Amino acid sequence: MTGCLYAAPERIEGTPSFGVFPIFVADTLVTLHNPPAGAAPVIPATATSISAPSTTRLRRKLHIIGDSVLACAGDGQKIEYFLRQIEIELPTKLRELDAPMQWVASVTDRFNDQRGGAPIEVLGCCRSRTGNLDTAGGGVRFTTKRFGQCAAIGSGSNDLMELCLGFDQNAVLAPDLDPTNRAIGLARAISNSRLSMEVGQIALNRWGGYVEWAYYDQPAQKWRRAPKTLHLFYVARPSGDGRFVVEILPRAVAYEPGEQMGRVLSLSTDPANLMIMEFLLEGLTNTASSQSVDSRALWSAWKPEICSVSLTVLAEGIALNNWHRSLVTDTELEKAIYKYDPGGEVIFGINQPFHNELFREMLEMIGLKFKPMDKVYWNNS
Repeated sequence: MTGCLYAAPERIEGTPSFGVFPIFVADTLVTLHNPPAGAAPVIPATATSISAPSTTRLRRKLHIIGDSVLACAGDGQKIEYFLRQIEIELPTKLRELDAPMQWVASVTDRFNDQRGGAPIEVLGCCRSRTGNLDTAGGGVRFTTKRFGQCAAIGSGSNDLMELCLGFDQNAVLAPDLDPTNRAIGLARAISNSRLSMEVGQIALNRWGGYVEWAYYDQPAQKWRRAPKTLHLFYVARPSGDGRFVVEILPRAVAYEPGEQMGRVLSLSTDPANLMIMEFLLEGLTNTASSQSVDSRALWSAWKPEICSVSLTVLAEGIALNNWHRSLVTDTELEKAIYKYDPGGEVIFGINQPFHNELFREMLEMIGLKFKPMDKVYWNNS
């Protein structure tokens, strides 16, 4: 139950930008070997206020080690043992070797030969001491026009390839000439798409839960995880007069990258039906304690750096029925997002004036007419 992707959009000839911009995407879904009796998958997109045992957990599959990043797929216990070995030696190899990822690949091969059984898969990338981009890993490899050479591993590898190829063909989703913007745009689109499918309960639980991503910060010369992100979900349906009305789904997901441990908050956007559940994103070798952080205080003070808005069009004849828009500037976020805390429960949403402005623009991009509304309506179907 894993999906990990590496992509490296290249500079388009004749444009003033960086050469190659590497990016990693990985899901967080882990299946328990011996789940409790009567358990069912509990993930951020479908969690309810009714407490129930789960067959799954969320764990980090993107591992930033020094100036490198690794993504792993396979048996969790094997990966944990492998990473503990790698974490000890890789920082030294990054300083000593011109191609440290070749060393990672050889260690992976030896590990699989020695352990037997189903092999683990590893994707890796770093800037070598000579300044070159050094990569490791196999899996499903494919080439795209906008996102360069890509590789995917895990049970979700084919899904990831199809998503990438689809976004590659859609100029609306990836029109930017700068590889930095194309790479980050791809990562946001994959994360949003998977969450939208899970919120709509049309995704198989082969991978997902929450899709994290990490990118190489060129000026800082280091890998960074995605910023604090709020995900909101909307549907557009025909109003009967040739226009579409847009309603909010009663689900929001907030992502806090943290340092050693990340957090995902699943919550209601409907004040009449409150629900909140936190998921911890621990690394497989992480020993940090969640007890040192006051979750309620953290989320009460939390502000998104990005708001990813997903719009699903409920109509036949629409070539692509799921669209995404990321609000990234301080002005947009201040203008768009409201947050309040009734009785200690945090609720997020989009202010009504900005709601009409945003969705008119999104629908007009795909040739549809928007019907303004005087207030926000919830879609509970």
